[in-house]
Amino acid sequence: MIRVNRRNGTWKLVADLSAFFAAHPVAHPNPADFEPDGTLFSMIAVHDKLYAIEPNQGRLLEINPETGKIHQLLDISASQGHIVPTAVVFDGVFRIGNLNTFPIVPGTAKILDVTKRGRIIDEVPGFTAITGMALDRGDHLYVLELSTVPGRPTPGTGKLVLLKDDQIEDILTGLSLPAGNMVFGPDGALYLSNFGASGTPGAGQIVRVEIRTLIPIEASVLIEKLTRSEAHPSSPRITGESRYPRLGWVPAFAGTARCLIPRTSEPGH
Repeated sequence: MIRVNRRNGTWKLVADLSAFFAAHPVAHPNPADFEPDGTLFSMIAVHDKLYAIEPNQGRLLEINPETGKIHQLLDISASQGHIVPTAVVFDGVFRIGNLNTFPIVPGTAKILDVTKRGRIIDEVPGFTAITGMALDRGDHLYVLELSTVPGRPTPGTGKLVLLKDDQIEDILTGLSLPAGNMVFGPDGALYLSNFGASGTPGAGQIVRVEIRTLIPIEASVLIEKLTRSEAHPSSPRITGESRYPRLGWVPAFAGTARCLIPRTSEPGH
């Protein structure tokens, strides 16, 4: 882990995670897929500490950015095996989502609730291939799913879902291999990656999702796809399929595409 001074472009080593991994092996590594240096994927700041998820070996780490001290808060492999934890958020407890191994089996990923002392106290099952999570200002949990059909990761089957009252609701479908986590920006919009695991140079996208509440039981989602080059006729488009009706595309300036998708009210919601 390094600290970067954005003003002058210099950097400083804060913590040597490779050395820590070598000195502190996990209980149940996967020999066929073992990476000695780990494959750190997500990190968040909570109060004055940093918390990082390492998927390959299965760890939740606590790092003091001032002293460089590393503490393994939880060896996830000890109780869960090789579930490939990828994403973490904090809303009083750590909530950890996992990718799982391939081939994908829909519905087998989950979210673990973990205390600040590193104890698993609950889990929410029913997710598929989690790569990212984010909390909005109301602590509603949004989850990014890489691919949601059985087998190998399949473009066009990724999803953004919302965990609400222990129910999983589709928010956005038609994503292609969204593998790079996501975050709410200062404007209140949600930013996520698309084509993050495509393997094609220049194919990656940043997608802006604006979620606007109309009344307590209705909301609309405005999706704006941001690209660094002109829109191309063959570029894949994010659609409002699933259980939300599609209203069609709104003409926009070159390089963007917009689609308005209303979330309809349903009895009991």
